[in-house]
Amino acid sequence: MKNMTLGNQSCATHSFFCVLVAVGLLNLATVTKAKADLPESPPGYAETETLRADATLRSIAFQDASHGIAVGDRGMIVTTDDGGKSWIPRSSGIGCRIDDVVWTGPGRAVAVGGAYDAITRISRAVVLVTNDNGQRWLRGDDRELPRLKSVTVNEDGTLTADGDWSHPSLTRQFESRNAGRTWTGVGDPELMRPTPPQRPTGSSEFLAWAQATSTAVAIRDACQVGSSSVCAVGDHGTILISEDNGTTWTTRRGKDRRTAVLMIARTAESVAWSILGSESLESRHRTSVLIDDLGANNNDDADPIDLANQFSVTLGASGADRFRTVGEDPNEAALRWIAVMRPAVVLIDETLSTDTKQAFFQAATAAGVQRVAHYSTTLSQSTTLHSGALLPKTGVLASDLASDAMHLVAPEHTDIDSLSLTFVYDADPSHRTGESTASGLSLHSGRMLSPRSSPASRRQLQIIQARMKQSHRITQLLDTQGSREPFEKSLASVLDQTAKEDQFRLAWSILAKTKTTESASIQTHKAVLDEISRRFADQSAGKWAKLRLQSINHSTEWRRLNSILQASNVSLASATVPATRSVAVSPFQSGPQQNNAPENYFTDSTFLDPSMPGQVQQVSAIAPVVVPRPDLIEYTGATRAKAAAEVDLTWEFHPSVLLGMEASRRRGDDSSLQAITSSHSPNASHDMSEQPASLRQLSESRGNPWAGLLRSRGSQVIHAHHTPKPPHLDGVLDDACWQLNQASTDTPLRMSYDDDYIYAAFVCPSSSINRDDFDRDRATPRDNDLSKTDRMRICLDVDKDLFTSMQFQSSVARRTHDSIDGNAAWQPTWYLDVKEAKGLDGNSTTTFEIAILRRDIIDLPIQADSPWGETSWFVSAMILPGKSQSSTPTMPNPSDWMRVVFK
Repeated sequence: MKNMTLGNQSCATHSFFCVLVAVGLLNLATVTKAKADLPESPPGYAETETLRADATLRSIAFQDASHGIAVGDRGMIVTTDDGGKSWIPRSSGIGCRIDDVVWTGPGRAVAVGGAYDAITRISRAVVLVTNDNGQRWLRGDDRELPRLKSVTVNEDGTLTADGDWSHPSLTRQFESRNAGRTWTGVGDPELMRPTPPQRPTGSSEFLAWAQATSTAVAIRDACQVGSSSVCAVGDHGTILISEDNGTTWTTRRGKDRRTAVLMIARTAESVAWSILGSESLESRHRTSVLIDDLGANNNDDADPIDLANQFSVTLGASGADRFRTVGEDPNEAALRWIAVMRPAVVLIDETLSTDTKQAFFQAATAAGVQRVAHYSTTLSQSTTLHSGALLPKTGVLASDLASDAMHLVAPEHTDIDSLSLTFVYDADPSHRTGESTASGLSLHSGRMLSPRSSPASRRQLQIIQARMKQSHRITQLLDTQGSREPFEKSLASVLDQTAKEDQFRLAWSILAKTKTTESASIQTHKAVLDEISRRFADQSAGKWAKLRLQSINHSTEWRRLNSILQASNVSLASATVPATRSVAVSPFQSGPQQNNAPENYFTDSTFLDPSMPGQVQQVSAIAPVVVPRPDLIEYTGATRAKAAAEVDLTWEFHPSVLLGMEASRRRGDDSSLQAITSSHSPNASHDMSEQPASLRQLSESRGNPWAGLLRSRGSQVIHAHHTPKPPHLDGVLDDACWQLNQASTDTPLRMSYDDDYIYAAFVCPSSSINRDDFDRDRATPRDNDLSKTDRMRICLDVDKDLFTSMQFQSSVARRTHDSIDGNAAWQPTWYLDVKEAKGLDGNSTTTFEIAILRRDIIDLPIQADSPWGETSWFVSAMILPGKSQSSTPTMPNPSDWMRVVFK
């Protein structure tokens, strides 16, 4: 809330009347209208125009006792000139969220907001300005700004906006000295961050407002109007007025609006998006989403709640909120949310914790909620919404809604599951018939959205019905692939025959299918990336595809994979390893060999008990030396897409892009097998002169989430010392090399090396990784399916482009999988032991200790003491929970990576 608290009856008034004395009058004729596709427009089925009147209002500001402006989702702007008694919708020209609005002078105001691109989640801003009390709005020069979440007027008349991190400006703060027309990054984001707006942020604040106003909506903002009135705005476009400083309230807009269906999900990825869209867009029920995601957003990516909110609004919902804060009791939070929203139906994610599911069930039934259901991807339940189901009124498939949601909240997620419902409580089960979860219930008109402007046309339905057979055509396309050129022509033909609004969704689904080893060759995967980069060149997803293709064509990791496949004339579809029941006794074995066998003795794997430490497992047989041949390495020429009219600095200055470009520069088209720095200063380990200026500037900027990865020292930099004596792989880190490479308390990874091997040790709490059930008869020596198993994963990015890496995974039972970006044709040699042990503090830890044959990573021995050059790598080590995606994230998260410097 602006300048007020709920319990304080005297509220400060706005004083913005003279703030533009120093900057002059606003000339709307000079305002630059940004390109229409920034931020990206919502899909057609979102019904932005029709549902705008029902959009949640996020901010409100009054210039005086008469003139006020409220802004919110779907580009919603409403104004009043009678003190809030009546409100008039205004055209904003945008469809994304507007977060904040302030008055900058008589009749003049500035509104800010923004949205995130699909796939890359690049943050984009909108800035709107008016000089006629909000009747007409034009875009400011916001093209290179990130989403702005708040804006304030300073004493000198300038404006300060706070938003997401901007890589071009290296700040989260921006200043305007011409009433919002243009903006520049300013100040130290750690020292000059403005006080966040005092708005309700949790269930306690929302409940206090709901009780004070006697409404069933979440109040998002409020401000003083004159000397004795207060105006509040909230969900479903509700506006309330109190003429006695908050004692009594009158609804001036959106009377009796409230949530019909409340959905509670564990994460943004587990929201039942197709059900949410069906309830809102098909059945016209007001919906809201709560997400029990306590993870902090510590990088430059969007907060998962913001991503979920953006797409829930796209599907017609009021928005998405975080269910609780860290340490908040789930029972109390559930009671408060149910009391705030008073839904008719509650849908609960089956993957939520038992405590959370029980808390909402008890809160809902106690509050008189008419129906409670659990949803899951298990298809043996009572009611099912199949992914291929046609939503006839909306004119889409259920899978379309889920796919589009995943493009934003989890681009790596490729499988779109059907959803099923189990009704665990129903006040009147005899009336539960129909397609909606609220079918048979008598719902008040306030729980219904605005009527549809028009149903889907017959032509739309014919197109959708034709698309229902498209999956078979895609399968045929992939199964009958020959050389790359015919496949490219067939792919282009398929996309050309697809409706324009469906083309990207189809292209991305084909790309996902080409990632699997069963369906496609590397050349097919490249062909799809090339098509996306050309066909969608103006979208950040197309730019990503171009960068990804460049990384695959030229990265050290993929050069090695390409050489292996092309030299042996195999594709990923046939690149399998013959099963064997033999393993070699490891040269790192700490215990006695069986029957005094010689070093090269092979023993049947049934003698190897994976539950016992000290019995090192060799993951593969020794691989041959592979020397990349220049004539076998494919290079992609210049893209055939037309050059963009304007440079997208937000994309070009993203650290992932800068790192990719720098890796490409260092490799060069004619680079040798491994570039070597021949000489360094005695203090080279702390000398960052090798780092390019663009990245060095990022490393020196305060508040930059990438700085820790790019600096010479810190928690994201580890040193790997050369060891004259290899460790015994027994899961006990008492060897000399580990003592020399002692990790900091915040870094669970240690690394070391010698001329022949790379050594790594990863220690984690045993409570963070569940032991898998080991089936000795069905286990294979390598490349096990670990998708449903908790496992440790180490990724090595030797050329530091962050888009390609060599990946090693192991479960506690030593079942393993190795790949290059998920492609299991790569067959490195590595040794592994895992041990669980209880420490002096009584806590149990699990240690993974591995040795990787160096020539399977790089061809030449490591040259030390190059802090940024070719002998420092990026490395990621983490625990992946069962059922999580193991593919490389679309856009790398800097907090997932560390830099290892070889000493």
